[in-house]
Amino acid sequence: MSPLIAAIRHAARVGRGMKMVNREIPYQRTAHRDVRFHGIKRHARELGVSHPHLWRVLIGERVSPGLLARYRHLVKAEAKQSGVSAKKV
Repeated sequence: MSPLIAAIRHAARVGRGMKMVNREIPYQRTAHRDVRFHGIKRHARELGVSHPHLWRVLIGERVSPGLLARYRHLVKAEAKQSGVSAKKV
């Protein structure tokens, strides 16, 4: 493999792990450096958006203050209903 191709592949791998994550939303990092939001498909369905769109908003790739506010409200309401405190919401 040429050094140029190796450098491009390395840059792509590093770039995937360096996405900004909205620190106000609880998330879990997996071993593959992906960010996983528990219940994102259910939350997206309840909010009326696609889960890829919601995920991109949560990691900061897209800007949607209204969706982010509605998501925070939904997560807080779920936490309150289940009796578990929603940390960092």
